[in-house]
Amino acid sequence: MPDDHLNEEDVFHPRIDWALWRKVLVFAKPYRRWLLALGTLGMLCGLCDAMLPIITGRLVDLIKSDGAHAPVLKYGFFYLSTIAALATFILIFIVVAGRITTGVSYDIRTAAFAKLQELPFSFYDKKAVGWLMARMTSDTSNLSRIMGWALLDLVWGTFILSTIAVIMLRLNWRLALIVLLIVPPLLWICRFFQVRLLLTSRALRKANSHTTAGFNEGIVGVRTSKSLVREEQNLVEFSELTSTMYKHAVSNALYSALFLPLVLAVCSIGVGLAMWRGGLNVLAGEISLGTLIMFLQYAAFVQNPVQELANMLTMIQGAQASAERIVGLLDTDPQIKDSPEVLARIEAHRKNGTPNTAPDGLPDHIETIEFRNVTFSYNENQEVLRNFNLTVHAGQSIALVGPIF
Repeated sequence: MPDDHLNEEDVFHPRIDWALWRKVLVFAKPYRRWLLALGTLGMLCGLCDAMLPIITGRLVDLIKSDGAHAPVLKYGFFYLSTIAALATFILIFIVVAGRITTGVSYDIRTAAFAKLQELPFSFYDKKAVGWLMARMTSDTSNLSRIMGWALLDLVWGTFILSTIAVIMLRLNWRLALIVLLIVPPLLWICRFFQVRLLLTSRALRKANSHTTAGFNEGIVGVRTSKSLVREEQNLVEFSELTSTMYKHAVSNALYSALFLPLVLAVCSIGVGLAMWRGGLNVLAGEISLGTLIMFLQYAAFVQNPVQELANMLTMIQGAQASAERIVGLLDTDPQIKDSPEVLARIEAHRKNGTPNTAPDGLPDHIETIEFRNVTFSYNENQEVLRNFNLTVHAGQSIALVGPIF
C-alpha cells in the first residue's frame, strides 16, 4: 500500500469546505430537536456566566452606599442560585451532547457498513483493511464529536461574547471599547497557536509511529541485521527517525509554552486598560466602583469564549479530512449492482411481502443456475471471464480457480 495511504491521517486543510460539511450535516437531521436543546442550553449557560459579574458589581455598590444594611445575604443567594443553575445546565448539555454524539456515530457507522456490503471485490483490492477500520472508528468518532461539542462552543462562545459586549456598551461605551480591543488580537493568537499545535502534534504523532516501527523492525530483524553487518546503517537510519521526532517534539513544546503566557498577557493588558481608564472614571464620578469591578471581571473572562471559538474552528479543520474520507466512502458508486427492476421488486416485497418468501416473479427455490456466454470484468482493461458457460444444480459446490487471461 502506498505511503499516501498510510499518511492520510495527517492531512490538514487550511480552509473549511462548507459544501462538504453540508453533506455531513445530513446525519444531524434526525437530531434536530436535540441540537435545538443543545443550542438553548449553550445560551442559558452564557447568560448565567454573564450574570455573575453583574451580581458582584451590584453588591459592591450596595455595600458602599448602604454599609451594614446592604442585602448581602440576598445577593449571596442570587449568586449561589446562578451557580447552581449553571451547574444544572452544564450537566444537562453534557447528556444532550452525548446523546447527539452517540446517535450520529451510530448512524454514520451503519451507513458506512451498509455501503461496504454493496461494494465489489475490486474496491477491497485497492483499500487496506486498516484504512477501512480507521473510517469506521476514528473518522466516525471525529465527525460525531463535531456535531455535538462544536455546536455548543459556537453557540455559547458567540452568545456570551455578544452578551458581554452589549452589557458593557450599555454601562459605558468608551470603557467597553477599550476592553473589547483585546478581542481581535486574542482571537488571532488563539487561532494561530491552536493551528500550529495541531500541525506539530500530528507531525509528532507521525514521527513517533515511524520511530516505533523502526524500533520494532530493528528488534524483529536483528538476526538479519547481524548476518548482513547492517548495525551501523540501522543506527544511522534510526537516528534520522529520532532526530525528526525530536524536532517536532521541540516545536510542539515551544508553541505550548508560548501560547498560554501570550493569552494571559493580552488579557492582562485588557484588565490593565480597564483598571486605568475605569479608575479615572470612578474618580471623576462617571461610573461606580461596582461597575468598574464588573468591567474587570468581563475583561478577564473574555479569554474563555474567544479561545473556545478558535478551538471550534480548529476542530472543524482538523476533522475535515475525516469528513472527506467518510463522504468519499459513502459516495462510492458500486460497479456491480442489481437492475432497477430487481430493486423495485425487492423494495415492494420489503414493504408488502411475507417474511422469508421471495419477491413476486422470483421463485422461492432455485434448482439450477446457468451461465450462457458470459463475459465479465472488474475494469475495462482486464477481463475475468470470456464466453463463459456453466450449469450448476442445487446441492453442487463448484470452485473456479485459474489465472486471469
